[in-house]
Amino acid sequence: YKEMEDAAHILNAIAQSSYLKESEELAQIVNKNISKKTNIPNKGVYQDIFYVLMGAAMPRILISTAFRTNSWDEQLPCRRDFRQKVAEAIYESVKECKESSEKGIGS
Repeated sequence: YKEMEDAAHILNAIAQSSYLKESEELAQIVNKNISKKTNIPNKGVYQDIFYVLMGAAMPRILISTAFRTNSWDEQLPCRRDFRQKVAEAIYESVKECKESSEKGIGS
């Protein structure tokens, strides 16, 4: 990330760490729901810094549902029913995470 100046990098790190707990909770919920809805084995949640997620001042995750290096996974994104199940799982996950967060605020 050479194009990022030191100050911008520091500000991004602060922003990322302020939403780390929420991002991890959302990732866990999405991972659970996608696995349940699609019958894809749960491969866990991992943390890393991704350029595409930088700058977002909110919980943020990157979702991988299939891998081109696996011949069984490779065909999944081409299937309409698979894409629908993934979309539903993501929607339900965001809704669940939002409701959980709001419940915590009200108590």
